[in-house]
Amino acid sequence: MFIDPLALALQPSKPSAHNPLNALLLADDIALSVTCQSTVQHLVDIVMDWSNANGLQLNPSKCGS
Repeated sequence: MFIDPLALALQPSKPSAHNPLNALLLADDIALSVTCQSTVQHLVDIVMDWSNANGLQLNPSKCGS
């Protein structure tokens, strides 16, 4: 399974110094990097929607802050 569509969905349309990348993905790990609560909720919703659409489950016990 390729996660490129998820990686693209998590990134801002034009990354810059004022609008940096939001996520790093490696194998089956995702690290979200945000500065406000509304942005983190938006990104988590994207990950959840993508995971559900692709039949994958997240493991909350591996999630951290």
